[in-house]
Amino acid sequence: KETISIGTLQGHAHMIDGFVKNLNAKDVYISGGNSLKVAKYLNKYTFIKEATIEGMKILDKKNKA
Repeated sequence: KETISIGTLQGHAHMIDGFVKNLNAKDVYISGGNSLKVAKYLNKYTFIKEATIEGMKILDKKNKA
């Protein structure tokens, strides 16, 4: 059970990594769902627990300026 779980997480991590490489993205943020579990296999990306809320705050500040 543990081996399948680790394999699944690492498989998703490799899938995400390949997708990001195809985008040629420089700054990548991971958030939402089970991202915390996959984030440990994607340590070159930045994990933000509440990216949606933080993003809304930033947009709100920009719109008020």
